[in-house]
Amino acid sequence: MPKVKVVELRGVDEKDLTEDLKARFVLASDGKLYVRKFKPNPILEDINRHGIPGRSRVLKLQDGIEFMERLCQVFSGTYLYATEIFEMDESEALK
Repeated sequence: MPKVKVVELRGVDEKDLTEDLKARFVLASDGKLYVRKFKPNPILEDINRHGIPGRSRVLKLQDGIEFMERLCQVFSGTYLYATEIFEMDESEALK
């Protein structure tokens, strides 16, 4: 299985204050960035619809690795944050 680049959006579950996986952004071997949603979150809808602020322009999913790198910088809070980019097996990442 090929390895792909991944960023996970994680947060704290407000009910029991445990860490929770909200979404996984996967740069697949076909060059497209896919989003696997684990928990409903209005922020994820905003990201899909409007993108995230880049240095000189708004970045969208189709910006691939540039989008993923910026995601790590934009979401760096305590209750909602993006992991650093890491690699995992493509089939596992897209589950």
